[in-house]
Amino acid sequence: SGKYLIPGETQDIAIIFVPSESIYADLMEHFDDIVQKAHKARVLVVSPSLLSMAIQVMQAIVRDSKMREAAHLIQDEVRKLLDDVGRLRDRVMKLETHFRQANVGRPLLRNRRRRHQDWNQSKGARAENHWQATLPILFLAR
Repeated sequence: SGKYLIPGETQDIAIIFVPSESIYADLMEHFDDIVQKAHKARVLVVSPSLLSMAIQVMQAIVRDSKMREAAHLIQDEVRKLLDDVGRLRDRVMKLETHFRQANVGRPLLRNRRRRHQDWNQSKGARAENHWQATLPILFLAR
């Protein structure tokens, strides 16, 4: 195990594969001294079914580790997104205040426009009446 277990480079446990379930069962039953020696040397003796299970456990550990790393990134992004949403809410509230203030003065502007339009219409009607009244005089004068 000293050849394969290098501190800081490899995992602290090694796996030795026994390619047959029956040989593995025989090893566990009759060669306890080999099993104990492997255990002390941090070597795990596995059969095909145990190797499959060990690989699945290792994959789950790696997947969990990656998820934890990704969770930190996701949390940072969510924090940034919440900051953006807060700024957007503040801007919308300010815009709403501006619209409310603009709507307060809107009826006044509408009344002024109506008065202006009324005045222009009456001025136009007066001018039209003036021309209608003076037009015959101009033609008669020729």
